[in-house]
Amino acid sequence: MKPQRTIRTRVVLGDEIFNSFKDVNILIVGIGGVGSFTLESLVRFGIEHITIVDFDTVSESNINRQILALDDTIGKKKVDVMRERLLKINDELDIRCIDKIYSKEINDEIFDRQYDYVVDAIDMLKNKIELIETCLEKNIKIISAMGCGNKLDPTKLEISTLDKTRVCPLARKLRQKIDKRVQKKINVVYSKEEPIEKKLKDDGKVVTGSISFVTATGGLLIASKLVRDLLDGRK
Repeated sequence: MKPQRTIRTRVVLGDEIFNSFKDVNILIVGIGGVGSFTLESLVRFGIEHITIVDFDTVSESNINRQILALDDTIGKKKVDVMRERLLKINDELDIRCIDKIYSKEINDEIFDRQYDYVVDAIDMLKNKIELIETCLEKNIKIISAMGCGNKLDPTKLEISTLDKTRVCPLARKLRQKIDKRVQKKINVVYSKEEPIEKKLKDDGKVVTGSISFVTATGGLLIASKLVRDLLDGRK
């Protein structure tokens, strides 16, 4: 990235520590309401090597909370939209886009390189578990987004480890599925806020609602934790 674009970051970190991030390689799986904010904030910070995995297209209902969702991006693949957007921030960015739904069946394609950190921003429980277990097996640091849906208070979000979570229904399901002995190795961002009761759509279906300032805060907390963890190894 052009030096002038990172000057404010380097004021905080110092040139030597900032430059040590040049070779950091990050994997982000899921670039929706949480993951899209994590991704963009890491690129603006100065991370230069990123792989993103997402199979979805931008829909009109994404506009209330996803940084990539605009009038002119509706119907486009999310990975393509984010690639174009991020290259306008850093035209030297090394970004690899995998337009697929994550499952362990594509691990060979994704994990063909070494990552310093993995961000799990997947919605689906089974796929989330598979990614977490893969990272544990490969001894790769991971931080996982828990449920931000049906929440209104971003100040109730916090960084913890899976074994210490409470209130969050998604975290509870993960604790039931993942060996207790390794739960303390899994960093998470979760909310202590009780979920707001789901409302019915006109067609009678129950949907999970979400608010921009909650999902965005979750994404930014993930980026902060990731950078601070990597900083710990550089001091």
